[in-house]
Amino acid sequence: MITGTRGLLKRGSWLFNPTADVRIAVLPPIQPSTDHADPDRLRDHVRDLIARTLQQRAASASL
Repeated sequence: MITGTRGLLKRGSWLFNPTADVRIAVLPPIQPSTDHADPDRLRDHVRDLIARTLQQRAASASL
């Protein structure tokens, strides 16, 4: 999961903003063939995992 990329490029520019705060989180692997064979359940699981990770980051940033 990658967050903070919105501030990398300023509108109309090809130069990267060196002060942008980009964060990368490597989430646990998911085995679609064994854990979530149904595509809808897989989609929902991945969305929930991303949402929980974003909430945890927001909570820890506000401390």
